Amino acid sequence: MSEQAQPQSRGTGRRYDVFISYSRKADGQFAPSLQRALARFGRPWHRRRSFEVFRDQTGLSVNPDLEDSIVAALDSSEYFVLLASPMAAGSDWVGKEIRHCLETKGPERLIVVITEGEAEWDHEAGDFTADSTAIHPALRGVLDAEPFLVDLKWAERAADLTSDNSHYRADVARIVSRVTGESVDDAIRRDLAQRRRTRAMVGAAVLLMGIAAAAAVVAALVAQENQRVAAAERDAAEAEARVALGREFAALARGQEDSRAALALAAEAYALAPSAEPAGAMLEIAARADHEGGIDLSAILPAGVGAGMVQGSSATGRLVVSTGGGAMVMDAVTGETWTALEEGIALSPDGTVALGPSGTVVHLEDGGAVTAGAQLPPPVSEVAFAESAGSAAYLADGPDGPDVVLADLASGGERRAPLDAYVDLWCPECMAIDVTADAESVAVRVSGSSTYAGAGATVLAFASAADALTEVMRRESTAIGTARFNDDDTELWVRDGAEILVLDPRTLEEEGDAMQISSPGPLVFLSDEFALTRALACEPPALLSVPTMSRVASLPVDGPPPTEGVGCQNESGAGAVVTGLEAGRYILSELGVWPVRGEDLEGYVCTALGSVPTSAEYEAWTGLAHTPVACGAEGAA
Repeated sequence: MSEQAQPQSRGTGRRYDVFISYSRKADGQFAPSLQRALARFGRPWHRRRSFEVFRDQTGLSVNPDLEDSIVAALDSSEYFVLLASPMAAGSDWVGKEIRHCLETKGPERLIVVITEGEAEWDHEAGDFTADSTAIHPALRGVLDAEPFLVDLKWAERAADLTSDNSHYRADVARIVSRVTGESVDDAIRRDLAQRRRTRAMVGAAVLLMGIAAAAAVVAALVAQENQRVAAAERDAAEAEARVALGREFAALARGQEDSRAALALAAEAYALAPSAEPAGAMLEIAARADHEGGIDLSAILPAGVGAGMVQGSSATGRLVVSTGGGAMVMDAVTGETWTALEEGIALSPDGTVALGPSGTVVHLEDGGAVTAGAQLPPPVSEVAFAESAGSAAYLADGPDGPDVVLADLASGGERRAPLDAYVDLWCPECMAIDVTADAESVAVRVSGSSTYAGAGATVLAFASAADALTEVMRRESTAIGTARFNDDDTELWVRDGAEILVLDPRTLEEEGDAMQISSPGPLVFLSDEFALTRALACEPPALLSVPTMSRVASLPVDGPPPTEGVGCQNESGAGAVVTGLEAGRYILSELGVWPVRGEDLEGYVCTALGSVPTSAEYEAWTGLAHTPVACGAEGAA
């Protein structure tokens, strides 16, 4: 019989190791890639495949009685892998396969691979959340515990899904480890060993066909190259194993109810794989623990300054603090203060100049001295500072409506241009303005009220030359949103409905792939790496990773989460509005101030833990034998 008919099934007696269930419309291209990756993972050189994988297009010969054939394949498969997506969640056929799997194999043989949409387990309810769009109804209300989940949504955007992609290989290793019962580390090492043996066999064949006189030389060169390749692959495999384990620990951390376990696993995940995903898990858990009193992050702010008092900051660590009817600027590091300032002042990036609502420029001198400078038109919008040019751009009242103003902060000189577009001046989120570092270009985006997500908006580009500010281009967009030059001023990012358009700053023509977002609510950028949703529809505020706009962490709010229905779009409860501090280094809400960067947050988490978690604790939390590396543990390099 053929190898298909008599597979090497690892001694289970099953015909297939894995059955892949999926929606052809959603994963018609990805499913064959995953099938190949599983079949080749850890494959000995003398075998065609290491796993027998059934997929409906390739797993069976032509059979007119397809349903019976698929049922037979399900019954003869050891594990059931569901490629979960919103399209799969709407498929009756996928639902039949899920129900048959649960009836005949039980949930312990179920592996859920998320390829699109959301999937979040509610540990209190013991079920997936209502907004888990990737989850089929057949999986709701029937599971006693969270199934084995692998997040592969990133793969949709990946150009290279082969064994050379270390991220892909690490996630495939997680699936393989579930099927084989080995650890992720052992699975990756086994795959590496088999690949080395295959290369060695190929090298041996080449040597046999070589010229006898050169055999010794060739052998030496091949051995040397094999040693170099083996060392590189060993390093790569170890790195992949750390990434895979870090992702697994991050997922486990989010599901922990014990605060010590959650904080320790999150810190360990980041120490193993310092990237956005584990850093997000650490931020989410630390922020939640801070709100609940399980971790003290108050040291981020100076003594006596609460999160609700902070109105803004400079990139250098100076804070604008409300004093009840006025404001002061405080250096968070030195404690130096500048007092008797206007409420609502805007602070320059270097923290040495402030512009108040009255239009008075204030210079903050050494020793806490405050010196009044030029008198400018009072701002009626946010103020954008040009870092290297000593200028500021904002909207101000003009003779026929709002004007765009580009002002020199030292001399008080100004250039104006009328804003020939509708803007709701009572809606701060309906106005966005930015200026390049050299003050040569200004971008403005204005719209109607934020209560109407479909309201029309206008994006305008202005050029500064000599003593004039001139509108050079405009385009229409929809919904409230942002206008922001990226960090090197080569792109203009503009909200247009459910997308952030990447535009040429001079022509406003699209020049790159748009960033897809899922929220009709306000969104602000902290940097070129991170953005904040101040309130997602029916969800708490979140930190997003740019440019994928994937959720990195959810942030706490006071009170119950918003529910579906009327008012679902509105911000509600303390902490629902979040902003950035110190050029995006920290996140601020009424409930606290939290570091964004993992290296900053890890120190606070380790301090909160008090003692370094032991290997025994990690094994109790995860079921894995693991030598910890975070917080100066015994396994740290």
